[in-house]
Amino acid sequence: MSPSGPDHSCRGFTLLEVVVVLFIVGIMVTFAVIAVGDGGRDRHIEQEMRRFVALVDLARDEGILTAEETALSVGRHGYGFLREYQVDARSYEWLPVPGDRPLQWRELGGLGIELALSLEGQPVSLEREPANPAPHVYLGISGEITPFELQWLTDQARTPRFVIRGHPGGRIEILEPADPHGRELRPWR
Repeated sequence: MSPSGPDHSCRGFTLLEVVVVLFIVGIMVTFAVIAVGDGGRDRHIEQEMRRFVALVDLARDEGILTAEETALSVGRHGYGFLREYQVDARSYEWLPVPGDRPLQWRELGGLGIELALSLEGQPVSLEREPANPAPHVYLGISGEITPFELQWLTDQARTPRFVIRGHPGGRIEILEPADPHGRELRPWR
């Protein structure tokens, strides 16, 4: 202490300075979260992927119970289910399932998802927005399905986020890339 009074050279931070620093740190954290990405979007993609698997199971089970064959139609940015209906005395057509909301066309483009389909190892050319969706995967009345592999691509990446495989006996398998290039797949969680 000096003879003239207390020494003010060892002063602390004022409350205003602490609040300003916390405010700046909060803004920096907000920008960091935005830069890293939206974890909510990934959850929505996973939710849609699980919904897809559940809807294929539902359509297959309904087909078994009602003895009506159902088909899965896939577009670049969506999918839906079809049933074969008689349109006149001598012809049948695959048409969207009427009135069955869960099995109607589902758009995935809003999530940034693009689908790529292979049937029995052969890639299928998919339409961007099918006006008359074509049947791709048949869900038979005894539970069998056309073998398929459906890749869920995100943000125009050529590496799939998920791969869903349908096996002839009706089993559906969810896979994810085991390496950054997507050459090897492992079971999803």
